[in-house]
Amino acid sequence: NLPCEPQRIPLADLVGTLYDEVLVHAFLHHKEAGYPKELIKIEQDELMDRKFYLTQSSLYEQPGANLRWRVIVAMPSSQGNADTIEPGDPLFGPIIAIGTI
Repeated sequence: NLPCEPQRIPLADLVGTLYDEVLVHAFLHHKEAGYPKELIKIEQDELMDRKFYLTQSSLYEQPGANLRWRVIVAMPSSQGNADTIEPGDPLFGPIIAIGTI
């Protein structure tokens, strides 16, 4: 058994990898918004990669154990155009026609 002593580091001080940066940005956005239940999008211009991350926070607590944590989940995501209809698409004309009725 190796001796192990936990170290508490404030999330805002976490540095090292891209994922650390994602968590720091998510934490700051969620804290500023009052930890909403809705998803918060972390934009790519705030990060070094070309994705964006959808983040959500929730409260985890065990009252008898005096334990209360904010859990932040970050999911990588990307934007696609598969759900768009653009000029030149065979359905573009009919959809515009139906939409103007």
